[in-house]
Amino acid sequence: MSQIAAIETEKAERLLKGLCNHFARKRTVSYEGNKGFADCGEGKRELTATASTLTFQAEADAVDGLKHGKRAVGSHLGRFAPDEEIRGNWKDPAYIERNQFAKKAKL
Repeated sequence: MSQIAAIETEKAERLLKGLCNHFARKRTVSYEGNKGFADCGEGKRELTATASTLTFQAEADAVDGLKHGKRAVGSHLGRFAPDEEIRGNWKDPAYIERNQFAKKAKL
């Protein structure tokens, strides 16, 4: 199971690097350019930065692992960007794909 969240911020690349460096203290992490990956034991996290958006994808085999990953990302974002009001909603990737299809098909 997985969920995706995207936040708008002009500091997306800086946040990606900071989060990856921080997670690497206790987890297996890799990042290059605008993508980062973290294996957190109970699940995996993928981070992608563009000029104005930071996207997270949390994956886990169990609901508890998914909840933990979402909480970890949210709490760390608050610490790494205390001067920004960051909002994002977690969504199931299938929900996003259905909505993108509906928009393209003008449903």
